[in-house]
Amino acid sequence: MPRRRMFLDINCVDAARERMRHVYDTFDTVCVQFSGGKDSTACLFLAKEIHEERGLGPVQVIFRDEEMLSPSIEEYVIKVRDYD
Repeated sequence: MPRRRMFLDINCVDAARERMRHVYDTFDTVCVQFSGGKDSTACLFLAKEIHEERGLGPVQVIFRDEEMLSPSIEEYVIKVRDYD
């Protein structure tokens, strides 16, 4: 069955916020899997937005060090960990 393309009347960031709110409405516990890449960074900051909006405190984050990270990614992950 071919997929049907659907266009939204909102931009991708607002659509992502709606999806993130849906996740928080659906599940009791939400954790963000963070790799240090651009996609997981965007997801983490969207989750932080929703946390602050709902007064939930710090975001729960899962990071797995596979001992194959470049030093620059490791430094970035540590820097992000130390944000407010």
